[in-house]
Amino acid sequence: MAKTKKSRDRKPRVDKPNPFDLKFANKKNMTAKGARTYVPVGKPSAARSKAMEKREKTIGVEYRRQGCVNQIVDHRIAERSNLLNAEEKASLRFAELKKKQIGKRNIFNLDEPKEKNNEEEDGDYVFTHKGKSLSEVQRFERGEADDNNELDGDVVALANFGGEGLDVKVTDEDGMTRKYSRKDVINEVITNSKNAKYIRQMAKDDITLATENIDERFKLMKSQGLMEKLKDVQNKSNDKRVMEDYDEIYQTLMADGGRKAMPTLSEKEKAEREAQRLFELEKERLKRMQSDSDDDSDNGKYDGVDEEIKTAKKSKKKVSFSIAYDEDGNLLTPLEKPKDVEHVGADEEVDDFYADDDDAEDGDDEIDEAEDELMNEEEEVESDDEAVENDEEEGDIEEDEEVEEEEEEHDASLNLKTRTTTTIDPTADIPFTFSMPKKYAAFRDLYSSFFPDQWQIVTERLIKCYHPSLNPKNKKLIAYLFRYSLRFYDTLAKNHAVEQLPSMLNVLRQFQGLNKPAAAGITRSLLIYKRNHYRPAGKIVSRPPPTFDLIAFFTAVAELYPTSDHYHPVCSPTFTFAVEVLRFSQINSIKSCGIVILLSKILMKWVQESQRYIPEVINITRLLLNLAVEKQSGDFLLDPFAYRNVSRKNGGIDLLLVKEKPKAKEFETSLNTLELFKTEDTVSEQCIRMNLLRSLFSVIDLTVDVYDRLKLAFGAIFTPQLQFLLRIDGTKYPAELSKMLNELTQKISDKITEYNPRTSRQRKEIKKIKLIKMLDPVIDEDFDSEKPHRNSRKKDPDSEVKRLKKMVRNEKRGALKELRLDAQYISAAQQKKNEEVRTERNYKTKRIISSLQGQESEYKKRKMKKF
Repeated sequence: MAKTKKSRDRKPRVDKPNPFDLKFANKKNMTAKGARTYVPVGKPSAARSKAMEKREKTIGVEYRRQGCVNQIVDHRIAERSNLLNAEEKASLRFAELKKKQIGKRNIFNLDEPKEKNNEEEDGDYVFTHKGKSLSEVQRFERGEADDNNELDGDVVALANFGGEGLDVKVTDEDGMTRKYSRKDVINEVITNSKNAKYIRQMAKDDITLATENIDERFKLMKSQGLMEKLKDVQNKSNDKRVMEDYDEIYQTLMADGGRKAMPTLSEKEKAEREAQRLFELEKERLKRMQSDSDDDSDNGKYDGVDEEIKTAKKSKKKVSFSIAYDEDGNLLTPLEKPKDVEHVGADEEVDDFYADDDDAEDGDDEIDEAEDELMNEEEEVESDDEAVENDEEEGDIEEDEEVEEEEEEHDASLNLKTRTTTTIDPTADIPFTFSMPKKYAAFRDLYSSFFPDQWQIVTERLIKCYHPSLNPKNKKLIAYLFRYSLRFYDTLAKNHAVEQLPSMLNVLRQFQGLNKPAAAGITRSLLIYKRNHYRPAGKIVSRPPPTFDLIAFFTAVAELYPTSDHYHPVCSPTFTFAVEVLRFSQINSIKSCGIVILLSKILMKWVQESQRYIPEVINITRLLLNLAVEKQSGDFLLDPFAYRNVSRKNGGIDLLLVKEKPKAKEFETSLNTLELFKTEDTVSEQCIRMNLLRSLFSVIDLTVDVYDRLKLAFGAIFTPQLQFLLRIDGTKYPAELSKMLNELTQKISDKITEYNPRTSRQRKEIKKIKLIKMLDPVIDEDFDSEKPHRNSRKKDPDSEVKRLKKMVRNEKRGALKELRLDAQYISAAQQKKNEEVRTERNYKTKRIISSLQGQESEYKKRKMKKF
C-alpha cells in the first residue's frame, strides 16, 4: 500500500530585509548579564528614495516651471475694452462676421486694410517689393504703355512674309550700292531701341538728381531753423510734443550708452546717501567755523568770495615801470610816492563809498559799450544810440558837481511812493524793458517811481535785459547796479524808511547772486566809508550811539553773507567794527541804552551758530543790569573812573531802575525800533524802560543758550550777572516781566550749579571679590542609580524651557539637513540639464561637420574636373 503524501499548505513568503539597509539603536536598559540589546528602528534607503520622490514632485516641478508664465488672453472682439458698451461690441462682432462670410471685394486690391483680429483667415498675404509693401513704395517703375519699343508693321511684314520686299538698295559710305539685308534691319532696330532707352535713362537720372538736390537744400534750411517761420500760428501750441516714457528711456539710453549699468538703489540706500551728503555738508560748515590752525591743507576749499577776489586780482596785469639815469647819475624818471592805504579788511577798495561818481565818465563809457553791443545784436535802429550820445554830451561838469553835493546830503528830499487802502495795484503799468541807469540819481529815480512791493518785478526785468549770459560785459553793469542799490539802501536807512528796507534787501540779494566778488568788494568799500566817519579820535573813550543807518548796514551784511565762517572777507571786518561800535557807544540816555541792547542782540545772532565768545557783549549786559539795580558800595558805577562811556549827569547811573510799579498800559504798549532814533519823545519814559528790560532779559537768555558749551568758564562769565539779577526788586515789575526775571535767574543759577567743578576728591569704587559659596549637599532619600534624572523635572522650574529648547535645536538640525539635500537635488538637476544640452549640441555639430565634409569633397571634385 502506497504512502499518502500529507498536503502541506505553503506559508506566505516573507521578504527578508537587507541587513545593510537597516538602522539599529541600542536600548539603554541592559540585560542581567550587562549586555545591551539592539533593535532596528528605521530603513534609511527607503526613506531616502521616498524623500527623492517627494522632491521630484515639489521642488522639481517648480524648477522645471521656473521662468514660465501661463496667461489666458481673451481674444474675443472688443471684450478687453472698457470704453465700449454692449451695443458697440455687438456691432463690431457683426461687422467681423459679415467680413468673413463675404470675403474680399477684389482679390487684386493690394491696399485693402487688414484687421488685427483676422489672423486665422487664409489668403491674407502682403505683397512686397525689396522688403517693403507695394502700397508703401514711393517710386514704382511701371511698364511703359506707349509703342516706342514695338516694330513697325511694314518692317515685320517685309522681314517675315514679304519675300522680295527686302530687295531695297542702299548706298554705303564708300559710295557703293548694295542690297538691304535682314541683318541691316535688325541692327537698325537694335540701335534705335538703345538710343531711346539711353534718352529715357538720362531724363530719369536728371529728375533723380534734381530731387536729391532739392532734398539736401530742404534739410539745410531745416537745420538752420528757417522753416520754423513758416509754421502755422494756430498750431503753435502743438509744437511741443509730449514725450512718452518709451521715448524718454530711448533718448537716455542713446545719450548714456557708454555708461555702465548701476544697481537700482533701495529706499534705505537712498536715505543713507542723503544722510551721508548732509553729514559732509555739516562737516564742511563746522570746518569753516574752526580756526586756521586746524588744517591748513584744506583751507583752500572754504575761501568762498575771498578766493574769487584773489583769483581776479592775479589775472590783472602788473604795471610795468623803468628806471633811467643820465651821465651824472641823476634819476630821469621820478618814482611815484606810494599812497597811504587804510587796511580795514578790504585793502584794495576805495575808502570813500560815495566817491564812485568821480569816475562816472568811465562807468558811462562801459555802459555805453555794453548797450551798443546789445543794440547791434538785436539790429535795432541807430537813432536811439545817437540820442543817448547826444544826451551824454549835453551833460555839464557843473551839473555833476551839483548832483554829487545833493547825494552827499544823503537824499534829504527822497520821495517814495507808499500804498494806501484805496491804492489800486498798477502791476500792468510796469514796463517790460528798462534802460541801464548810468548814475545813482537815475537808479534812485527809477525805484522811487514804483511801490516797494513792485521793486522785485522791476529788478527781475532789469536783470533779464542785462543778464551776464547775454554779454560778458554785463557783469560790470550788474556790479554798478549792486553799488547803486546798496547806496539806495543806505539812503533809505538814513531817512528812516523802515518799511522799504526789506524790499530793497531782496533787490540786493538778486544783484549779489549774479556777481558775488564785485558785490563783496562794494560792501567792503561802504564798510570803510562808515568806519572812517565813525572812528574815534586819539584819546576819546566814547562816541555817540550808532545811527540807524549803521544798524541797518550790520543787519544787511548778516542777511547777505554767511556769518558762521571763521573768516569771511566781508563779515569778519564788519563784525570787528560792530564790536568796536558797541565798546565805544556812549550811554547818556534811556534811548542810548535801547540802541546798545539792539546792537547786542544783532551780534549775538551773528555768533549763534559759530558760538564765538564776545566779551564786549557780556560786559555791556553786566553794565545794563547794574543800571537797573539800586547802587551799593563796591559797584563800579560809583567809581568815576570806571565805565567812562556812561554819563553820570542827571541820574545817568539809574536809567533802567524802576522806582515805582508801572501802569498796565505802559507795559502793554509795544515799542517801535524807530522810536530809539528819534529826537522827540512820543512814548513815555516808563514805557520805554519796560520794553528795554524785556529786551535785555531776552538778550541775556540768548547769551546763556549760546555759551552753554563753555562749561568750565560758565560760572566765571555769568556769576556777576546772576548777582545783579538777584538784586533786582521784582515786586515793582509787572507780573509777566517778574516771571521772566525769575525764570532767567533760576536758569542761570541751575547751570552754574551744574557746571561748578567738584571740590571733593573722587574715589574709585572698589568691587569686593566674592569667595566660593559653600553649600550643603542635597540628600535624596529615594535615589535610583539607573534613573538619576527621574524627578528632575519636578524639582527644576526651568525644565519645560529646557525641553522646548532641545526640541527647537533638533528641529533646526533637521531643517538644515533638508535644505542641504534640496540644494544637492537642484544642483544635480542643473547638471543633468546641462549634460543634455551639451550632448545635443555635440550631436548637431557632428552632423554639420559631416555634411560640410561632403560638400567640400564635392567642391574639390568639381574644381578638378576639366571643362
